[in-house]
Amino acid sequence: MPTTTEVVATALSDENLVAALTSPGGLTAFVAEVGRALEVWLIDVWSFDRERDAAVYEAFWRRAGASAAELAVVGTRVALDERPDLRLLADRGALVERHIDD
Repeated sequence: MPTTTEVVATALSDENLVAALTSPGGLTAFVAEVGRALEVWLIDVWSFDRERDAAVYEAFWRRAGASAAELAVVGTRVALDERPDLRLLADRGALVERHIDD
């Protein structure tokens, strides 16, 4: 698995970025680097499958370290009818940012 430094250093062009993110462990390393750079507490990444009306949990990072249970759900497909918050995200097509004091 590449280190976060290797992933970020490699991502100097669009082609290199795509290759880095799609390499084994690449998305996880990238998400960790972004989390540290933005000084956030948690990042989770979802992709949306419109044909199946579902979301796929692609990556998870927690500043204090993710538990085995949290990492075990990566790759899980969830019907959007079961997760109204994800439906809103998919319908909006925009990033969602939440704060502890919200």
